[in-house]
Amino acid sequence: FIELPDYKVKKIILGSFACVKKGSYGEWFYLASGKSNFWRLIEKTFEKVLPTTQEKKDLMKEKQIWITDVATQATRKKENHGCLDTNLKILEYNIDFIQEVLNTNTIEKVLCTSVWVAELWEKKITPKLSLSQDLELIRLPSPSPMADRAIRNNDEYKKLLETD
Repeated sequence: FIELPDYKVKKIILGSFACVKKGSYGEWFYLASGKSNFWRLIEKTFEKVLPTTQEKKDLMKEKQIWITDVATQATRKKENHGCLDTNLKILEYNIDFIQEVLNTNTIEKVLCTSVWVAELWEKKITPKLSLSQDLELIRLPSPSPMADRAIRNNDEYKKLLETD
């Protein structure tokens, strides 16, 4: 998902390349797989229902968030091994688009949708950027179904659910 924002940005959500499985997407917009929890988490966080792409884009603009991927080009190593990040082979990192957004905005935070994405940010992307500002890096739990299963079994998470 590579698209420069047409609005001012304060935060970047950086994800891995989405896995498109035929028939599983409906109206697709950035990690909108029927199995990904990305938009369900965004809806819960901002207490909004976002059934359309336009409503998702409008919320990102309102909250001054730009969402993009670590790569502008990637392939899957093995087609039958699902959507795991470890199955991605990055062909080209998203350096130019990220640099453009950094040059034209005052970014406060970079939120990575997995530990793997955060590692790529630190090891492959930031060394190639001209950074004129300090960016807070936040590692989010992955919105993938596999991570969701692991998180649901975490005792701390269970306690949080009990208190909503």
